[in-house]
Amino acid sequence: MDLLLGSFADQNVLEFSDKELDEYEALLQHNDPDLYGWITQETPPPSPADSPLMEKLRSHRYQTDPKDRISR
Repeated sequence: MDLLLGSFADQNVLEFSDKELDEYEALLQHNDPDLYGWITQETPPPSPADSPLMEKLRSHRYQTDPKDRISR
């Protein structure tokens, strides 16, 4: 989960609104099995996590090559 969420953050966090950043930080407080179930749609997320940010996370494709990530 750390690789997926880290890759997602690398590619998106600079574009997040304050609200999205708060939502992302709240998501990180959940345990990995729950997050995995929500992202893969095996289980529905609770309403605060069922948001456009979750949809963005679900559509994210992990980048294995560091040069494909945003440089800072």
